[in-house]
Order: sequence, then C-alpha cells, then structure tokens
Amino acid sequence: MTHFRFINFGILFFILIPGTSCRKIFPPGKDNFGNNSLISISPANLKAGTSTVVEITFRVPEGGIEDGGSILLPFYMKPWNGLIRGISNDKKTNSLVAADRSDGGKLEIMNIPVNKDFDIISNLQIFIRGKRMEGGEKIFIRFGTFGQNVVVQRKQVSFYFEAELDAEGKGVFHRLVPPYIPVVESEPASLHLTAPSHVKAGEEFKVVAYAEDEFHNVCENYKGYFTLRTFDDNSGESLGYRMRTWTQHEDLNRNEIPYVFEKTGTYYIQATDRENNLIAISNPVKVFNDMPEFRIFWGEIHVHSQLSDGRGELQDLYRDGYARGLDFTAITDHGFGRGNRGSLEERITEICVESDRFNRPGKYITIPAGETHYFPIMHMNFYFDRSDTSHILSLLREVNQATEDGLGKIWQNMPDENLSLEAQLYWDVFRQQQYSTNTLAFPHHTMWLGIKPFLDPERMRVIEIFSIHGSSEFRIQDIIPQPLRMKADRIAGNQDRKFPVIELLNEGMHLGFAGGSDNHDGQTGFNAITAIYSNELSRKAIIDALYDQRCYATSANRTLIDINKKDSIYHCTVNGDGKIDLVEIVADGTVVYRNEAIDESRVEFDWEPINPDSEYFYLRVTLDGGHEAAWSSPVWLD
Repeated sequence: MTHFRFINFGILFFILIPGTSCRKIFPPGKDNFGNNSLISISPANLKAGTSTVVEITFRVPEGGIEDGGSILLPFYMKPWNGLIRGISNDKKTNSLVAADRSDGGKLEIMNIPVNKDFDIISNLQIFIRGKRMEGGEKIFIRFGTFGQNVVVQRKQVSFYFEAELDAEGKGVFHRLVPPYIPVVESEPASLHLTAPSHVKAGEEFKVVAYAEDEFHNVCENYKGYFTLRTFDDNSGESLGYRMRTWTQHEDLNRNEIPYVFEKTGTYYIQATDRENNLIAISNPVKVFNDMPEFRIFWGEIHVHSQLSDGRGELQDLYRDGYARGLDFTAITDHGFGRGNRGSLEERITEICVESDRFNRPGKYITIPAGETHYFPIMHMNFYFDRSDTSHILSLLREVNQATEDGLGKIWQNMPDENLSLEAQLYWDVFRQQQYSTNTLAFPHHTMWLGIKPFLDPERMRVIEIFSIHGSSEFRIQDIIPQPLRMKADRIAGNQDRKFPVIELLNEGMHLGFAGGSDNHDGQTGFNAITAIYSNELSRKAIIDALYDQRCYATSANRTLIDINKKDSIYHCTVNGDGKIDLVEIVADGTVVYRNEAIDESRVEFDWEPINPDSEYFYLRVTLDGGHEAAWSSPVWLD
C-alpha cells in the first residue's frame, strides 16, 4: 500500500548523535562504578503522542563529582526536535530542559556542538558549578518545563538514555548503565495491506495486514476485525479476519492472511474494518499460470537507527520492516555507528549479531550494511552478503587507508582528472578477490552530497535515485513534480562537482536504479524502496540482483513495471500502487514519450525508439497527483 511522505516532526527527544569529540570512554554496557543504580527514570513507560514530563535521576557515586565535572547525554539534537531553544553566551541552551541538585548547588545546562560543520547538532551536557557534589547526592534532569511537555513519537521495544560521567572534570568519561523505557504506539489511524507482487494461480499466498498510528508506528496491539475481498471484482469472495495481538518479546511478527487467486491477471485486495472505519487497498498482484524465473521482492536499503543518528534500535527497525511485509532490510548507520556506542569493531559486531538474529532465509532478509563518509560531500553505502565482523572491518580499514594515503587529505584542491586517478586507490580495494563478489558500494542524493570525479564506472553498478530528500534524477528540478523534488537546501551551494543521475547515464555509465528512504525517524520502508528480480530470497541473491541491475526504484510504493521486447518494439505495462497520473519514457536524458493515464490503475502501450543512435531509455511513473513515483532501471539499446 502506498505510504504518504509527509512527516510531522513535532516535539521529539529520542534522537542521538555520533560522538566526534576527543575523550576517553569505556565499553558499552559496563558501569565503572560497579552497579547499575546510578540512574533511574520516570515514568516507567511511555506512549507515542502522549504529552509528558520525563525526569532522569542521577545518584552521585561514592567518590563525588568535582566542580567542573559533568554528565553527558549524547543526544542528536536538531531544532525540529523541540529541544533547542535560544542562545546564551554563544552556546545553545534549552528551554525544555531543566536540572536541579539535591544539595541546592548550581548546575549549568549546555548544548555542546560535536561537529564544526553543523552547529545545530549537539550533545546535552550538565556541568557541576560552584562546589563539588558528595556521594549519595542526586541530580534531577527534567525534559518538559515552562508549561510545555515533551512528546515521544517513535515506538520502541526498549529506549534508553545513554549517559557518561566525567567526575573529575578532566574530560575522562565513564559510561553509565542506562535505564530502559518501553515506548508503545498510539491508537490505530490507518490500515495497510501488502501482498506478494507475483503469485501462481490456484496456490495459496500470504497477505500481510498491519495498522499504523498517527506517527506511522506499526500498531502491535491493534485488534480490529476486517473483511478481505478482491477489489473491484464481484467474483471475489469476502474473507473475515480478526487481527491478532503480537506475542510479547517475539523477535519477528506479522499478521499473515492466506489468500488464493484462481485465475491469471492483475488484482488488488481490499480490507475494510468497519469498527474502526479503516480501509486499505493492497499493491497490485500479478497472477501467473507458470511463475517466471525471477519474481519481484521489495526492500528498504537505506535507513538509520539509534546506533548512529536515527530513532529506534536495530531491532525496532528490523521488526517494523518485517511487520510491513518487506522482503529485505539493510540498516545503513553512519560510520557503522558512532563512537558513543563502542569501538568500530564492537559496533560492527553488534550489526552482525542483530542482522543474524532477524535474518530468515526465504522469508525475510537482513543485510549487513553501513554508510561511509570519506569526504565531507561524498556519502557511500556499503552492502555485504555475510555478517562477518572481520571481513567488514578489513574492508573499512583498507578503504580508509586508501583515502588517507591518496585523495583524503587533498581532494578539495585537486583537479578533476587527478581526483579520478587518485580515487582508484579507493575502488581498487573493491576489486580485490575477497571483496569483488560479495560487497557493493554506491552513492546517494548526489545533487546534495557528491563528487563526480570520485565515481568508478566499473565497480559502481547501482545508484540511489530517490530518497526522503527528493529525486536525484535531473539537475533542473522543474522537470520533476513538486512533491518529489530535491529540497532546496539540499542542492544549494557549489554545484560544480555535484551531479544528477541523468548525467552519468548520458556519459555512458551503465547503472541500475535503487530507492532508499534515508529515513532517520526509524520508519523502515517508508519513503523509498527497491524492487529486485530474483529466483530466491537470500543475502547473496539480493547482492547479485543489485550488481546485475535486476532492480528498480519507487517512492515506497509497489508499482509493477514490465518492459518486454519483440523485434524492435518494446511493450510496456504499468500497474500502479496508487492512481497513475502519467507514464513517461526518458531516452538519452530527454522525455520522448508521455502517456497520461486513462485507466487510473493500469497503463499499457508499445514504443519503438525513433532515434537509431539512442543509447538507453527508462520508464518514469508518476502517481497520486505527483506525490509518488517509480523508475525502471535503464534499458541499454546496445
């Protein structure tokens, strides 16, 4: 079912930041004060959308805290989360946060910037001022003051406040064991259906049904009763179903309803919950007598968790992806997680362990992945077909070494032709036998963060054409429907080395298209997804499909795009997951064909290239008044 892209940022506080300041910290999960009772929190649980005041209590350890000592909360604090308010002494302060000492002494609340390039990003630090605090005294930190409470929007199995203590004021931080808080979803606001795109006539398949609250959290406690029927087909038999509540602490769960289509064709399924006044229509389902060699699978390949600068732990994102009926999920945390969460090796180990925990071959695939920043304006995602810490760590160290020895220090002043040569040090790592067949790397939102001479036409097989930031298809955004355009602040500044996808194609780079949400709100598969064609569902099969460009991109809808050739004629069929507005053919960078939809759900036509020198073409589908889209990967005419 199509997801709407509009997100209500509201007042949030469950967001975290990669630690970049130089300080000594201890491994995660270890409290150097010998116990886990230094921090307590109230209330004991939270509900999404409920206004509240959250209070954290710190008990001062036996050795006390010196004047100038501090407690650090590594939050990811941006203006839209409702925490940062006002400026004092050129430091960002916070009108929604208050702190007191049980001994009546002074405290200073500071937002400490952690990235010189983004002064809006900062950690929250509470300094002891005036006199030291003795063991047993308490510090109370409240989120929600001055008559304005705070609201959490992200459902989580267990949220915890990370905290570190510098008792002597010397910049040596000791990790504290955090308190955990379950956050449950709000009331159901929408109903959704997800069905396999390809099924066989007469064979049972599973329809995934789920409800979301107003913040787009999957509702685990939804108990609605609804009926299913084939949409707009009077021959379809109605089927009643009572949504079951998820089993507590179950790793993965989804509501699956058996369904059968007896005849070939393309169908939609409708669910109606009269009790809660909710209706959902599934994505299109194509029914075959004989299943094709490759069927379509759908997945999220670019989303961020609390391990770096998103919301929700890894388990939350995997669970929601599965509950929504995704076939695969890759969580791509910045830098493979931030320093506050342990060493790089520890973070990669956590990624691998959690990925294996939720991986279900043939059912739901979790792909070990991460986002890397080898330059301030070149962001690349890495994907692996195995959860092997030593393998991933080895690759990261080699590419880090390559960029440090070569272009990492001097790229800003390097001519394009020299930059391209130096960049090969980076790409040569991927050509090594141990990485060449099981690792992919490709960039995203290149009109915002991109260095064109850095790219390699041989090893870069795929490009992310759409994300929450908008479309990277064209440099001139007027060609793109308004709701899908790259945000203005994302394409500001020097454009000399930034590039759209179309320029790479016109220069002869053979690329497949992928969609990745780049969602930092913890919503898996919400803003953009990727379709792959594969004969099985496994990590290797997904990596192979992306490498072979058996893939296409959508803005989180499951529109079916079929292109078949007979002689010199291309037969194109589009079945929309939503109302189709327009189907276009883009050839050699120009729109050469437009088909405005008459039937809102299906467009079918033949097309023959007029220009004998044409290099490539692809289909671009616009849906739902320009709010949704899909892009086939290019067809290369040679």
